[in-house]
Amino acid sequence: MPLKFEFSRASSSGEFSGSLRLSEPNGQQSILIPVTVRVKDPWLLPLLMLLAGTGLGMGFSASCAKGKPCDEILVRAGQLQSQMQDDRELEQAEAFRTRLESSLIDIRMALQGERWEKGQAAAAQAETIWSKWLKGRTD
Repeated sequence: MPLKFEFSRASSSGEFSGSLRLSEPNGQQSILIPVTVRVKDPWLLPLLMLLAGTGLGMGFSASCAKGKPCDEILVRAGQLQSQMQDDRELEQAEAFRTRLESSLIDIRMALQGERWEKGQAAAAQAETIWSKWLKGRTD
């Protein structure tokens, strides 16, 4: 007589154990036989999920790495711009203000063209001008 195991109630793969009762037709003697069944998932789906997760992680990492120089330049430009707005004496020093505003425009244009080196150079130049202004504003 063939044995048939029903796994319709099993929700996933794993190890299922139980016992199989064998008895004589007259019912006088019965034997319990332990049975263990291991059900495994196919390997293709987990492999595809692993590869997809790795690909997404690498793409996200590359995207963040591309945007990092831009973010750094934007932070530097934003800090300089807020310092310029807070300084009331800068309004009277038209030469410094004009040079600083010109440097901010250079930063903006470099960022729009995704030229990170030029943007960093323009930010460094603007910070140098700002430093000169802070040191010599009393003159």
